[in-house]
Formats: sequence, structure tokens, C-alpha cells
Amino acid sequence: MNDLEEKDALVVKQVDAGIKCIWNWSWLKSEAKIEVKGAEHTFPLVDVFKKINKKGLARCILCHKEINYANKGSHALLAHCKTELHKKKVYNITTTHSVAPSFLPESEASTSALQQGPENIRQRSQAKLPTPTVNRIANAEAMVLGVIAEHSLPFAIAPVIVELAQSLALDKVALQGIKLSRTAAAYKMVHGLGRTFSERTFSNLRRFPFSLNLDESTSNNNKKILSMLVSYYHDDFRKVMVEHLGSLEVIKVNAAALERVLREFFEQNKIPWKHLVSMLMDSCSVMRGSKTGLEKRILQHCPTLLDIDGDSCHHIHNAAKKFTEPFEYHLEQLFNDLQTDHRWCPDQVKRNGKILVHSFIR
Repeated sequence: MNDLEEKDALVVKQVDAGIKCIWNWSWLKSEAKIEVKGAEHTFPLVDVFKKINKKGLARCILCHKEINYANKGSHALLAHCKTELHKKKVYNITTTHSVAPSFLPESEASTSALQQGPENIRQRSQAKLPTPTVNRIANAEAMVLGVIAEHSLPFAIAPVIVELAQSLALDKVALQGIKLSRTAAAYKMVHGLGRTFSERTFSNLRRFPFSLNLDESTSNNNKKILSMLVSYYHDDFRKVMVEHLGSLEVIKVNAAALERVLREFFEQNKIPWKHLVSMLMDSCSVMRGSKTGLEKRILQHCPTLLDIDGDSCHHIHNAAKKFTEPFEYHLEQLFNDLQTDHRWCPDQVKRNGKILVHSFIR
């Protein structure tokens, strides 16, 4: 059903034709006073009732109930405000936290306690009823989406932000005391959280056998980096853990240099070579050369190292790359588009004079 407004006076007159008390918009300018659990609340009826497109009926937006005013007029609205159901709804709303008016219209935003001042708060509590929960949830969702749009974040981060906000809200005192600037965040990430996680990983590698996954790459500032993942079975948690072990900068990428930085890393963090079971690497000569490759050099420190061929991820990548060659890069480009984080792909992608049509992909 449609809610009617004051500009729809002609429609209201036609709808209420023939009843004793025709709807009068001046009713909503009056205020209702009710007492809920010892506290008196005063609020204008315009915040609670809406005229609907039904003869002699209005709707309470708190109770979601239709009120018949055909015989009693505004007295029917005031009488409904004194019912136990309505009092319960008012109590539930007034005991919840008011919403910040970031996205809500000014008319719907609750009056700020700072603007009222302590004397006004003590003298009167009428103002307006706080925003209903459904509107506050919509406002919170809009704030999350606004942050995602403003900072060009992927949509996949939305449930992470919501879960984080819900966890932080459990301790409101600590949440209000958080002051985390960009510089402080970087410092605490590297020397606080990052160091804690690294020390925990090193401690587990001293206890359990593990497997390494190594690969060299180039960073954004054109530095050569050796990235390492570690996989091990944790007896306490009874599951396989896959964690980032570290990223080491190397000046020159050859087997001797990689063996040196890897050996120094193990010695510095007191990781025993005897716990190293296998190493997953790509099949280039630097990594798996039959005479002077990195794998052969590591055998000097770990004679029990298993030879399980090259990295399975590289094999899958090579197979997929070979498979997509006949498609003139169209299929591989589609896979790349699927992995884009927050940039909208165009309706048409032009490659080699042909048009590839696909839908919007995020």
C-alpha cells in the first residue's frame, strides 16, 4: 500500500469520503506523552504515524499496525501510543544507540546529545525518536559501501570489514581509544604483528617437519626478491598450516647467491635443516640444475631432501598457458579480467582486430 503525504490532500479526501472523522494533517503536529519503565517520553505523532491509501486507516511505523481513526480521529492515534505493544517498541528503540547522520537525511537523523547540552537532556527527552533499527542497518551498510568506493577496494573486502567492525564493537571503550595513523600502522605491522607471526612460525619449524615453496620475483621498485612459503602439519591444531616464511632480497639471482641467503636465513632464525623434507621450485636451471642448481646445493645441508620434481603450480600454469595459445590470448585475457580487484572491465575488449564481448566483471 502507498503512504500518502500532505500534498495528496485531494486523494485523502476521496479515500475518506463518508466516514465520521476525515483524516486531518494537523493531527500529526500534536505530541504524545507515554511513560515506559519509569521514564517519560514525548514525541511528535509525525514520527510515528503515516496515512495510508485505505479508508479510515493510518499505519504505525513502529508496530507495523493499521490504526482505525474513522470514529475517534486523533484520539485513536493517541490511544494506540499507550498500548503495551507500542510502549515496548518505543523502549526497544530508545535503549539502542543513535546512528551517526552520515548518510541519513537531516530530518531522519537523531538529535545529537552534544547539540542539546546537558541541561536540555535533563529537562526534556522528547526530541525525535531514534532512527529505527532497519534504517540504521541500511545506514551502516551505506557507510561500508562508501568506504569501499572511496578507497577503490574490491567488493570481496565487504564481509571482512563488517566482521571486523562487529568484533571491534564488542569492546567500545577500547574502540574509542584506538588511534592508528599511517606511520604507526606501518611500524606496528612490521615490528609488532609481523614479528609476532614470524616468531611463531620459526618456533613451529623447530618442532615439526616442513616443506618449502620457493620462487624468485621482482618487486615494484625493481628489486630481486626470493619469496618463501612453508607448509607443515601442526600436531596441536591437527591440520596442515601454509604460511609465508619470508621474502629475501638478493643482488644477483644465481644458485650460489640463493643458497647463501637461504643458509643465512636458516642460521639466523635457528631453523634446523633436518626438518626440511622437500622443496617446491620451478624447473629452471638456477633452481633445479642437475649439477649446480639450488636443489643440489641444499643437499649439502640436508642430505635427506626428497626430490619430488618441480612445483605443481608452475606445471599447471605452463599447461594452461599452452592450452590457451590457439585462442589468440582471448581466453587468457578473460582469466586476467576475473582476477582484477576493483577496476570495471569494459563491455568489449579489442584484441588483434577482433571483438570479445563479455559482461561486467569485477
